[in-house]
Amino acid sequence: QRTSPIAMYLDRAWQNQLFDTLDKLFAFEDWDDEFALPAEYSFATFLRLIIHLHPTKRPGIGLSARGHVLASWSRDRDRIVIECLPNDELRWVLSQSIVGNRESAAGKNKIHRLLDLIEGYEPDRFFKDGDKVIA
Repeated sequence: QRTSPIAMYLDRAWQNQLFDTLDKLFAFEDWDDEFALPAEYSFATFLRLIIHLHPTKRPGIGLSARGHVLASWSRDRDRIVIECLPNDELRWVLSQSIVGNRESAAGKNKIHRLLDLIEGYEPDRFFKDGDKVIA
């Protein structure tokens, strides 16, 4: 119930693919008892992240052992992985080659601060893919 007001902002094709991916990822019959079940608050944060970023490139989606949704975007060898926590908080790690040198950054912050904090790493290279719009 917490996610439906947010999911309505995603177009139908994106919604269908997202929920199909999540159904496969969260398949109860394949669940390992040592891992936490998916947390509803984490999924809500993930959906708000997608709405905030308006990515045109869809993320890879995973789940942490604690039940937090993980979203990742990559281009070539560069990537950002974002863990969705309660109350719109994110934990993220980014690695990128800049002028031949490998750099990385990490942080923990609210959704609305993410793009400001990673601005120097050209975030569009992760989140944008041509002219296709998905959210």
